[in-house]
Amino acid sequence: MPVNEVLHISSLGYMMIGCIQSGTVHLGDEVILNNGLKSFVTGINMSDDQGQFATEWATKDEGAGIILGSIGKNALTQFDNLVVEGIDTERNHCEISVSEQSPLKGKGVIVKGKILSGTINVGDPIILSFNIYGQIFRTATADAIEVDGENVQSASQGAMVTINFQGITMRTKCDKIIKR
Repeated sequence: MPVNEVLHISSLGYMMIGCIQSGTVHLGDEVILNNGLKSFVTGINMSDDQGQFATEWATKDEGAGIILGSIGKNALTQFDNLVVEGIDTERNHCEISVSEQSPLKGKGVIVKGKILSGTINVGDPIILSFNIYGQIFRTATADAIEVDGENVQSASQGAMVTINFQGITMRTKCDKIIKR
């Protein structure tokens, strides 16, 4: 995807705007820019005749704004000829339907739900999805996982899990957790 414009979005990171020339990009994909920088896709914005909306993926010939987290403020001063190039990695996709969440005083948020597909491990970077005003996404790390009241290092499809996300707060209800 050749980058036509770079926008800084407060608290989200940098959005690379362009038209995807080949392949598909998903939330959570690791990407590399042709200037050598690597980052994770923390958001994908598109637009149609009804306005802008967030989505979980975009593909060839679609115009998209790809939000990349973890890129330093001064890293993108020059974006002429900047290209987002996907890294082809085999990842274990995971999706969790969230049934409840609650704050854990001084330790972040506890989220409970059922794993619909895949596996989640302690330390995995994930994306929290909030279904308000379209889709809003936020990244976090699974700091602890419980299954049946026992701490575990990983959990798989079908398991009812409790996951601790340290250092974050959520004021609106999270409806889904995604790992790519």
